[in-house]
Amino acid sequence: MVSALGALNGSILSNARVPFAMARDGLFFKPFGLVHATTRGWRDPDDGPEIDWSEASAELVVADVIFNPPESRLLVESKRRGLKTLSGIEMMANQVSLAYRFWTGSDPDSDVIHEALEEYLEV
Repeated sequence: MVSALGALNGSILSNARVPFAMARDGLFFKPFGLVHATTRGWRDPDDGPEIDWSEASAELVVADVIFNPPESRLLVESKRRGLKTLSGIEMMANQVSLAYRFWTGSDPDSDVIHEALEEYLEV
């Protein structure tokens, strides 16, 4: 029992150090995507996550699940930096398409889904 706890204690103390050291030394790959999946920015275009853009590469894809407002502060800033973006409306439309296909067995018209969402959100 004592050796098991001793081994566990050693593991707890050392396991976090390896990824930390790798990140510090730049041995991890660069992030290729940023997904904002919180409610910050919901219905308030001036709110949103604080992002440190200093490590962002030009290939970064930024996705925001917020669909109201349709273009969040995060997406506006990402586009200003020339990054590829994916809005909450696009994500919701894809979810609706997958659900429609699952329940009906047929492919939906994605243009109709986008139009319906934009009409509902008044954008």
